[in-house]
Amino acid sequence: MTFATTIFTYISSLLTIAAQVAVVLAIIALILDKVLKSKLIHDAVRLAGKFAMPLAFLIVVFATLGSLFYSDIAGFAPCNLCWFARILMYPLVVVFGVELFQKKEAAHVSGLIFSGIGVVLSLYQYLAQTLSIPLNCGAEETGASCSEIFFTFFGYVTIPMMTLTAFVLIFMLMILHVKRHRE
Repeated sequence: MTFATTIFTYISSLLTIAAQVAVVLAIIALILDKVLKSKLIHDAVRLAGKFAMPLAFLIVVFATLGSLFYSDIAGFAPCNLCWFARILMYPLVVVFGVELFQKKEAAHVSGLIFSGIGVVLSLYQYLAQTLSIPLNCGAEETGASCSEIFFTFFGYVTIPMMTLTAFVLIFMLMILHVKRHRE
């Protein structure tokens, strides 16, 4: 790995961990909001919902640029599962971008569907990689194996973990967005 790729991956890995902490905190806040009926917690959940769409937009932009960095600059050939993850992630840049500028209030449906499927896909790939399960995903056609691990940072952060985290965070943000708009 080049120095630039190492630095980019280190920063991306730190952001992945921060996003995982944010998801855990959001889940705790949603549970406490239901159980405690606290105005402070309820207001915090509503505030998070208010900024959910702009945050989701930033996440999909960063995830899209990150995937392009890894394939086009770092030279990591995307496997078939990575291509499917891209198919689910890339359109969300446009969907969330349109939502931000036109206020159509429909992007959350696409966000929930695409990120939900993305969670399952990336979780499957991450578990297969970490459990050393060989994946027959057409590597002979693309030249990249879905089982190949290009790097591991902090003992567990790989490209599929980054993808999984992005999809989970987007899903959580869409839940917060819907919760805010249904009240």
